[in-house]
Amino acid sequence: MKLRNDGDLVKALGYLVLYAAYVEEAIDECIDVFRKNYPDIDKQMARQTAKQKIKFIQNHLETNPPSEELIQSHFPSLLKYLVGLFDARNEIIHGRIYGSLRLSEADTLIPGRPESKERAIAAEEIYALANEFFSMLNSLKQASLHSLHRYLK
Repeated sequence: MKLRNDGDLVKALGYLVLYAAYVEEAIDECIDVFRKNYPDIDKQMARQTAKQKIKFIQNHLETNPPSEELIQSHFPSLLKYLVGLFDARNEIIHGRIYGSLRLSEADTLIPGRPESKERAIAAEEIYALANEFFSMLNSLKQASLHSLHRYLK
């Protein structure tokens, strides 16, 4: 179900956090498939960030070419896209949002990283990002339940 922009920045942030967490869980399920097939995978993998887990999978696909099934499902490009989504999420979640006191002015995001610049932000952008995370779930579930099992055996 696609979320609609209602202008509520705080509610949008809640959905972003929730939907990104669902994607993190789906990534964990993909990692679990690797762990079942490669028991020597570092036990610390469970403590890594979602981006580090994605990079682990990407590195495996670079050294062990993906199956036709994974290619057809766009799994390698999905992983690359997810890295960008997590970067966008991190900028928002780890930044600070200041609401404008005037209705005609935009709210402001001050990113947590010093190299990033202050910019305008609106609930619409955050809802769109939450929706992008949600749209990734089916593909990740397909990979963890079926495609990766066949690829790794």
